[in-house]
Amino acid sequence: MEGSAARKVELAAPAYIKMMLHAAKYPTASVNGVFLGRVEAGKAELLDTVPLFHSPLNLTAMLEVAFLQLDGYCSANRLQIMGYYQAHEHVDKTTMDAVFSSIANQITANNGSAVGILIDNKDFSAEGLSGGNGFKVFFPVGDKKWHLWSQENSGADEKGFEVRHKGDKAAVGKNLVELLRRGMQDELVDFDGHLDDVSLDILNPTITKHITES
Repeated sequence: MEGSAARKVELAAPAYIKMMLHAAKYPTASVNGVFLGRVEAGKAELLDTVPLFHSPLNLTAMLEVAFLQLDGYCSANRLQIMGYYQAHEHVDKTTMDAVFSSIANQITANNGSAVGILIDNKDFSAEGLSGGNGFKVFFPVGDKKWHLWSQENSGADEKGFEVRHKGDKAAVGKNLVELLRRGMQDELVDFDGHLDDVSLDILNPTITKHITES
């Protein structure tokens, strides 16, 4: 882990919407993926999402293959893997598990500004959001330790840490609901799907075209 970690995190619309579409496409399965972005002026920018798996998530060999491909893409495009996301199979499960912490720790070992996001199944469904963001944010506070971020919490671990949407949050939410209404989640490709058909693009450029960045 090099340098001091960024304490400001900005989630761009493509990163947020693709993550939520991934969960909506597989509502009865666990899903996971990573965020791509960069650190600019001390701010961690989560610019895009690469969906990984919707089958068992602890596929170590396939995860290594995915990371090798992503490392090459990031190097060529001045990007980094900026975080990890996961949605659990069971609606009532809203805490980190061993898979989450293992993959997130692997990412933060190389990038101390990376964060972990857990999709909150109680706040999100294929119809949209129930009122909140639809996710919980965790940030590293030490060697393989994670802290759940709360906007209302002013503890020592949270001092200076901030997470926000890039652009207008309400507009991004409306964009997500509209894409769900149109069934765009069915068009989303994850690494599982790419392994079945390598012509499918895990960057999901077709979906990107339908995302409005305010």
